[in-house]
Amino acid sequence: MAAFPSPRRQMQIHTRLLLIPAAIAAGLALIWVGGRWLAPPQTLTASEIEELESFLETTWSGVLEEPVVSDPLFNL
Repeated sequence: MAAFPSPRRQMQIHTRLLLIPAAIAAGLALIWVGGRWLAPPQTLTASEIEELESFLETTWSGVLEEPVVSDPLFNL
């Protein structure tokens, strides 16, 4: 008769088998992140830069100005 491995040995084998897919997933994630990290940054076109500038100007002007509140409960 063939001897079965001890429960402790079975646990070691099971743990090692679980490490293989985890190592593969970690390696693939590192390859993907590394490829994106080393890629040159995306450049914007002139129209995209103008659109971004106008967006920043309109949003910042709203932050710097006093808010207009028409409700008398909020005018203290």
